[in-house]
Amino acid sequence: MVALYQLADTQLLQACTVSHGKARGPGGQHVHSHASAVTLTLEIPLIQVQCQDFRSAADNQKRALRELRIRLALAERGASDRDLFKKYLRNNKIQINPDNPEFSFIVAVIFDVLDDCDYDLSKAASEL
Repeated sequence: MVALYQLADTQLLQACTVSHGKARGPGGQHVHSHASAVTLTLEIPLIQVQCQDFRSAADNQKRALRELRIRLALAERGASDRDLFKKYLRNNKIQINPDNPEFSFIVAVIFDVLDDCDYDLSKAASEL
């Protein structure tokens, strides 16, 4: 079974309720005059994310999807593939852009290893 955070963007969006609205808070007239804020709601498990950082609804949706994937990865820990982690190690450092579609997988792997090591950072680092 594929974890929710591993679904393609289109599949994950189909599983969500997407709503648009005007941004709140500081940002000036451009932010408040357009319905560019995006809220993604996933029913099972109940997770809701909102992004209103950009003027563009498409950019806000992309950022909200990334946040949703990270929250799903944290909620579904244990379904991660540790071998995937190894391809992003360079000189004993993780090198992955947060915009990379596999970023949430890496987050899940890190938390799985931390959990396995009782959150002992030095032990988890040696495991990774």
